Amino acid sequence: MTKTEMTIEEIIMPEPVEAVEAVKRPRGRPRKNIDEVVEPDDEANKRGRGRPKKDIKDTDDPEYFKMYYRNNLKGYVECENCGRCVEKGHLNKHKKTKICERVTEFKINLLI
Repeated sequence: MTKTEMTIEEIIMPEPVEAVEAVKRPRGRPRKNIDEVVEPDDEANKRGRGRPKKDIKDTDDPEYFKMYYRNNLKGYVECENCGRCVEKGHLNKHKKTKICERVTEFKINLLI
């Protein structure tokens, strides 16, 4: 058949093509056969890997953490640069202030 003998519908609509099934391939690592799986040794399980875990103190006392921070973080310390009393938690911020920097520069200039 030539193109002149074909109808318009035959020209527009191509001949149906047989459907081809997609090949399904397994994804990921191939699974091992159940017979090949070996039970792990107890010694291998006992061997620690990574960072050792810390024993975290669990407490039911709601005041525990409040008292811990009050005793360990609050409290005044003398700044080694300028001699002012500053809270422990604010010491690093205090060292960056103009007051502390000015006194340290003055002490350095006296030594030079």
